[in-house]
Amino acid sequence: MDLKNKFCAKPFEFLEIGYPQERGVLCHACCPNQLPKEIGNLKNDTLLETWNSQSIQDIRRSIHEGTFEYCVKEQCPIIQAGELPDKYTVSDKYLKKIIQDQQVVLDRSPKIINLSYDQTCNLSCPSCRVDYISHNGQDAQELFSKIGDEIVEVSGTHTERLLFCSSGDPFASQHFKNLLKNLNFSKNPNLKIQIVTNGLLFSERVWSELSNIHGRIEGFCVSIDAASSATYEIVRRGGDWDRLLRNLEFIKKLRKSGQIPYVKYDFVVQDHNFREMPQFVDLGKRFEADFVFFQRIINWGTFSNEEFLKRAVYLSEHPLYDEFVEVCKDKRMRDTIVDGGNLSSFIGRPKRRFRLFNAIKHSLQKRVPFLRF
Repeated sequence: MDLKNKFCAKPFEFLEIGYPQERGVLCHACCPNQLPKEIGNLKNDTLLETWNSQSIQDIRRSIHEGTFEYCVKEQCPIIQAGELPDKYTVSDKYLKKIIQDQQVVLDRSPKIINLSYDQTCNLSCPSCRVDYISHNGQDAQELFSKIGDEIVEVSGTHTERLLFCSSGDPFASQHFKNLLKNLNFSKNPNLKIQIVTNGLLFSERVWSELSNIHGRIEGFCVSIDAASSATYEIVRRGGDWDRLLRNLEFIKKLRKSGQIPYVKYDFVVQDHNFREMPQFVDLGKRFEADFVFFQRIINWGTFSNEEFLKRAVYLSEHPLYDEFVEVCKDKRMRDTIVDGGNLSSFIGRPKRRFRLFNAIKHSLQKRVPFLRF
């Protein structure tokens, strides 16, 4: 896979704050399973120090050089889908200058900050954890309050997006709910919110309590991993399928009214649920999601190696691999609503509507470096 002339903006725009561990609060420049190299530790460093640490400079340099040596390429949905742009087709002025000058030290705060440091959740999904996790106690709240204060300060500058949250559920977290209520958008009117949730605690009542973020939500992602009640009970331990469907109906109303401009459903593929992938597409269409997103199950330390191999149906040595491949060929998997993520090599890429201007633009930019439109 030749990435020499490709560009990934993530290490130049994105900062993920991980959950507290014995060594501290570790940060990454992408999802850790796709780019595991740590870039900082909020136990010792500030957010802005982390943003230009030696580690992240090394990662940025590898992007400029086209080696992508710190990336786990088979886990990256963008690389697997062949969607990394050529360097010379990048149109964003700030990124174009970074590419031209091969900058590794940046003068702006992160454009996107993923807040994954509170794992509190109302579910204990086997793909994620072995038991329920709550950090709503006093000790954790003191640490989180300190991090939250720094986030509020940093996000008042060039930050455009805060992601709540990929490690738990923001509506189960006392800290994240308070942070959502107290964000000051007057200092940075361009700041937007993205929500990642299992959807079970997001009701009309909760929405009314969070009036502070009305009109500030850019996207809403609901992690579901099933298309039936029976499968949901297995993969979403502690969940309530009927309650989820009621809340999806409410989210649909918010989407149709424009209060939430973008909705995506997530599906982590494993042996328990892969047969329901086409039905999940149907579910997404039923509730008018913009996309349904499929991704491989990852071992976050919750499985033994033997158990994980039972779950990872996309591996060629798995006994159900051939059936999985056939499921991916279902015509519903070619719908434009489908994002194959890091399973795109199985699912393929759906047909998108051809746009002549974009095609001409892309062709010219490849031939004339840094052409402006």
